[in-house]
Amino acid sequence: MWKKPEKPIAIDPAQVTLGLYVWLDMPWDDHPFIYNRFKISDAKQIASLRAIKSKGKLYYYPDKSSAEPEALVEASTAVPPPIDPVQEATINKEIERCNVEKHARLRQQKDAAARADRAWEQAARVTREAMIGMTRSPKQAGAQLAELSKSTASMITQGQEVLLHLLGDKEGEGPQFHALNVMTLAMLCGTGLLPDLTGHVVMVEEVAEHLYAVDRLFFHISQHLRGIAGLRLGRISAVPENDRPFGQTAEEIARHWCARSGIPFLGFADIGHDSANRIVPFGLAGLRGQP
Repeated sequence: MWKKPEKPIAIDPAQVTLGLYVWLDMPWDDHPFIYNRFKISDAKQIASLRAIKSKGKLYYYPDKSSAEPEALVEASTAVPPPIDPVQEATINKEIERCNVEKHARLRQQKDAAARADRAWEQAARVTREAMIGMTRSPKQAGAQLAELSKSTASMITQGQEVLLHLLGDKEGEGPQFHALNVMTLAMLCGTGLLPDLTGHVVMVEEVAEHLYAVDRLFFHISQHLRGIAGLRLGRISAVPENDRPFGQTAEEIARHWCARSGIPFLGFADIGHDSANRIVPFGLAGLRGQP
């Protein structure tokens, strides 16, 4: 069962050390790390945290940390030593490298999700054809299903993205997927009931809401989802007619608020309030490994 974490405690960048589980309260594009919340595991992360403008925006979670922050030394009146230009250049180069790696990994995750969608559609077609032909030619249908099992197993062992995308959870540092109704998510935001979605891919859908209401909902939830790996838009269906056009589509609304909040928009998800809806289970044990 999900347990609400302790309240984060503000710290100075000079206090960071190995083992601290930290939270950067800033847009995703303003720092070089893959996630806004993470456990410090090496000296490069410490150097980057101290190099970027994280003062006043850096917190740590005691319950998730395996160490205590360094003691904060009071500022001295003495003139600080000059910054080593070689060391500064090395740190800046490392920050730039991490930023490139972060965006490359995001593109890989987006491509993996698209491949998973195509694989799902192909599997659904093969299964349907096999079930229709089961009574007419059971041997041929059995062969089709056997071949489908082999190809699916091959995709999973090659990259695991099919299983991760369709089952929606994984241990390790890869993306986790969660699907939520926009109105329900908006009601959870700002309460102790909202789970920590940092590093997760959040899928949202809605039904029977005016577009102006969807816009207000996205304004609200986008302020609480900073630090997620990205947002995918499901179907916004059965939208009531308004006396005048709102001026934006559901996609334009989602893209606008994602951009305003520094949340990567990852495209569409095949979920919604209809018979074609796909299930995205919560809390399943996942697979270890890279996505």
